[in-house]
Amino acid sequence: MEKGCRVLYLGPELPLDLKDFEFIYWLKTIDLVPIHNALKAAADYIVSGQYDCVAFMSPRAPRLLRPYISSWPAGVKAFAVGSSTATSIKETLNIEADYPRSYGSRELGELMSMKCRRVLTLRSENGDLELENTLRSHGVEVLRVDIYREVPANLSQQKLASHFDIIIISSAGIARAACDLLRPYAKDSLVIAIGPKTSSEVSRRCPEVRVIAPTQHTFNAISNILRALGCK
Repeated sequence: MEKGCRVLYLGPELPLDLKDFEFIYWLKTIDLVPIHNALKAAADYIVSGQYDCVAFMSPRAPRLLRPYISSWPAGVKAFAVGSSTATSIKETLNIEADYPRSYGSRELGELMSMKCRRVLTLRSENGDLELENTLRSHGVEVLRVDIYREVPANLSQQKLASHFDIIIISSAGIARAACDLLRPYAKDSLVIAIGPKTSSEVSRRCPEVRVIAPTQHTFNAISNILRALGCK
C-alpha cells in the first residue's frame, strides 16, 4: 500500500472515477428515497413540453426519472450541473446535455438564463435554492420539483474508527450527516470535499480538520488529486 493512501469515501454510491483505486473504502452515508408522485409529475411536465429546459443537479436524477419517461421530446433541452451528470443523462435518457464549465448552481443558472424561457428543475429535497434564485433574477420562469429525498444511513462507528489518511465527502448534506461522527477520528486525515459548499460545511462543523476542494467539482478531479498524492 502507498503510504498515506487509505481512503474513505462517503456517499450514496462509489463513483466510477474512484473505483480503480486499490485502497478505497466506500461507506454509505445516505439512502436515496424516490418520491414517486413527483417523478411521475416531472415526466408529465417534460413530455407535454410545458417547459423548454430541464435542469438535472446530480447523476442520480436522470436514473430515477428514466422509468417514468419512454422517450425525450424534441424541442426540450436538458442541462446538467457538471460532466458526470451530463454523462448520466446521455447514458440513461440518450440525449446530450449542456453544462457550465465551472460546475456550480449559480453558473448553471447563468448558462440556462441565456437559452431558456421556462425551466423545470429536478432536485433533492435537501438542495438549496441557488439555481432557482439565479434563474428568477434573470426573469426566467421556474418550477422546482423535488424528486427524491436524502435520508441519513446508519453509519458504522467501528468503520469510522479505522484510520484513514484521506476522507472524501461528496455533498454538503453528507457533511452534515457524518461530520459530528467523524470528528474524533479525522484530526490527522486530509478531507477532500467535492466543492465549495461541501468544503464550507465541513469547515463549519469540523473546524479542526484539513479540508481541500478541487477547482473542478468532479470525481475525476478528485481522482487526479489522489494520484498527485501518490495513491494508486
